[in-house]
Amino acid sequence: MQNKTWGRVFAGIGIVGAVLYFVAFYPGFMSPDTIDQYRQASTGKFDDWHPIAMALWWSVLLKIVDGPQLMLAFQLILYWSSAFLIAKSLQRVYGLATMLLFLVAPFLINFSGYVIKDAQMALSWLTVGAILFNVYTQKRKPNRVEVLISGVLLVYGVLVRIDALPGFIPLAALWVLVVFRNK
Repeated sequence: MQNKTWGRVFAGIGIVGAVLYFVAFYPGFMSPDTIDQYRQASTGKFDDWHPIAMALWWSVLLKIVDGPQLMLAFQLILYWSSAFLIAKSLQRVYGLATMLLFLVAPFLINFSGYVIKDAQMALSWLTVGAILFNVYTQKRKPNRVEVLISGVLLVYGVLVRIDALPGFIPLAALWVLVVFRNK
């Protein structure tokens, strides 16, 4: 198969996976912490028990649809976009194995449907890593959209968890290296 065909296969698996997971996890699993952040997002009254980044983002999504569904969709978009970018970078059989791993591995699946700040951070940073990996394997500089999306997700990941700074520093350094490299 040619690379375009593999890309279509990976995209197809990703779309099917996203739909299956959305149906399986609908409207999204929520913890008491998540419910508190939902309350803050829906009332506009924020406190400092949790970082407010997730509740602020959620308040934007609530203007479109009331409930956790769009936050679940956001997480699944991050999850399957990451899978697609990693698979596309690896290509062929390794890419297919990656897509199947994302489709069936319980240690990956369980976080994608759990609407909580930990999953938001992990999936945001997974997407940043997938974008950077894709750019690196193609031996090119990232385009403006890739820089913007990865930059926003990098910052969002550190803002949703108070203790995320130790993970942010090396990922931010990698982001700077990839975004500002000379090639």
